[in-house]
Amino acid sequence: MIDLQGPSAFGECLRDMRVSRGLSQQMLAERATISVAAVCALERGRRHAPYRETLQLLTTALDLDSAGSTKLANAASISQERRTRLRRRVVSKNHDATRLPWYLSAFFGRRSETQSLLDVVAGQRLVTVCGAAGIGKSRLAIHVTTMLEELDGKAIRYVDVGAHRGGFHTLAVAGGTESREAAWTPLLHAQILKETTDNARVLLLDNCENELEAVAAGVVSLLRACPNLRIIVASRQPLRISGEVVVRVGPLDEFAAEALFRDRACGNIASRDDQARVKTACHKLDGVPLAIELAAGRLRAMSLSELCHTLDDPAMLLGCRLESRDRPPSETLRQSIQRSFAGLTDDEGEMVRHVSSFAGAFLLGEAANAVGQDRWRTLDVMASLVEKGVLENEHSISRYRMLGTTRGYALELCTRQCP
Repeated sequence: MIDLQGPSAFGECLRDMRVSRGLSQQMLAERATISVAAVCALERGRRHAPYRETLQLLTTALDLDSAGSTKLANAASISQERRTRLRRRVVSKNHDATRLPWYLSAFFGRRSETQSLLDVVAGQRLVTVCGAAGIGKSRLAIHVTTMLEELDGKAIRYVDVGAHRGGFHTLAVAGGTESREAAWTPLLHAQILKETTDNARVLLLDNCENELEAVAAGVVSLLRACPNLRIIVASRQPLRISGEVVVRVGPLDEFAAEALFRDRACGNIASRDDQARVKTACHKLDGVPLAIELAAGRLRAMSLSELCHTLDDPAMLLGCRLESRDRPPSETLRQSIQRSFAGLTDDEGEMVRHVSSFAGAFLLGEAANAVGQDRWRTLDVMASLVEKGVLENEHSISRYRMLGTTRGYALELCTRQCP
């Protein structure tokens, strides 16, 4: 295994600054609103460099002047370069095994989800990350898998199942290469993967919701054939396989949502009033990462005040897509949400038609009254809609809600069906 635990320029700089100010790791963590484990990992080199958001929090917590801020940022840059060199060594060692997407944009929030997912993956062979359209399932799964690769030197395979419409591709999984085969062939798959799996590996299967049956069959074959293999699945729905652990991803918290908006706004936020409008916009967007990124991108053509007013219409962003020249063209938000509605049963569609009239959260009894059926039947339908990412719920009080962008699509759909 490649040693990724060497000294970190950032860790040494951070420790020196903390000690010079008479702060313990606990005190610094509390000031920066991050975990003590994160401070410890940075200082000891288990994490070579912080994320941009974390660097800003540490700079503020240490009360650094301009020179100190520059020094800490430079140390982070040096450590980031070292991490990149180590990553290339891992890639070189595992050559075709590493196919994780790279992101130039910063990753915000998800501290508890990241740690929970890391803990679960450490003890389970199959973990499925589930959530609504645009909630950030893929980004979180890729973020965690990248951490596993960098920290443990594990060989990683990444397959975007959604890019292989019409069939789950055996050779794409086993060899990390394109395949023209549209049929699932377990024997060929097991043979190829056995030949290429000498050490423990992690396989990330992304965008699996349209190929659930094929993915489920393939995952069972993989886990049986390769005892050391761990699989992370990103999908709007669970695979429903024995031993599967489901980790549900919800909206970003208020702090992370606002940080993401400001970052994606690319300097279009200047005044103190704008800071308050960012909070308003993120609230209207329910903390959904994709919706926040799409809304922030609109600031190239309108003011933040105009944007906040426009966001009163939940369907405003449905026709938008992320535009980036360094990544393949993405689908629109409408197309993304449409895939969640494609497999709804008649009962589920009827429930969506009724509950989309609720602008906020609603109780199980209110949904049952709206559709005119008993609570037990309503509960089954609601549970299925939650599983499919159409509804969010709070288990403690059986309260449900439809995210604003999803509700916008549902209302649009109802308008088309009932002119």
